[in-house]
Amino acid sequence: MPARLSHSLEILSLGWHFALQRLKTDMAYPWDFISETAANMLYSVIQLFFFWTIFQHVPDIRGYSLPQIVLIWGLAELSWGWLSVLFLRTANSLADSYIVEANLDRVLIRPLPPLWQLLSENVNFQDLSVLLKGYVLIIWAMLHCGLPLGPGSLLLASLLGLAGGCILGAMHLLSAALAFWIKDRNGYNGLMFEFGEAVRYPMRIYPAGVRSFFTFVIPFAYTAAYPADYMLEHARRPGLLWELPLVLGLLGLAVSHVYNRGFRRYESAGS
Repeated sequence: MPARLSHSLEILSLGWHFALQRLKTDMAYPWDFISETAANMLYSVIQLFFFWTIFQHVPDIRGYSLPQIVLIWGLAELSWGWLSVLFLRTANSLADSYIVEANLDRVLIRPLPPLWQLLSENVNFQDLSVLLKGYVLIIWAMLHCGLPLGPGSLLLASLLGLAGGCILGAMHLLSAALAFWIKDRNGYNGLMFEFGEAVRYPMRIYPAGVRSFFTFVIPFAYTAAYPADYMLEHARRPGLLWELPLVLGLLGLAVSHVYNRGFRRYESAGS
């Protein structure tokens, strides 16, 4: 086996072991997971009731019916679920725990990619319930939109949700990386949360400038609205399948570049 491939597999294996250690910690409190799952399911019911109440007074929202709005919301939850499971703990703890408190020291002395270590040891298995909530909303929406509900369509929704989660994760990581240059225990992710809430609705309800902002600057439109358009009718977003890899590739390069510079800039506590 080539040395480079062997080294890559070793890195993946160690990352998996870091994640398993986090799983053991999370599962030490199983009732937290059960209660959070129940709360998320209840919230889904409340969401559906909220949308149903609105649509008792209006026939549609800019051409979108109730099930179509729920499909967008479900994809948003799926994207948010992957963000929560894979990226959010790292982004939220980077400034306080790793930079200000200098816990990044132990990460940097290991012969492993630092960002990979951060992500691996901060996987949040408790938020798998958010993914479950997303699937419940998506399945309900597909049944009521007349979309075929089968392995192929669910796989498509899953891949679109995972891509959306990676986009959210990349933007949260980029925002969190500001702490390498401007130290603040509170971090800088608050604005990303607000943007994430704004794109849970059809892009058509926003003026052209806002749509362009969420497409080209903060590409959160690719986390729910555009994928839903593609699932509902390919003609609404015919280029999605090549746009998504492009967006993911550019964000991946940006995260890699910013964090490489950030790690070089990092100053230990010196104790």
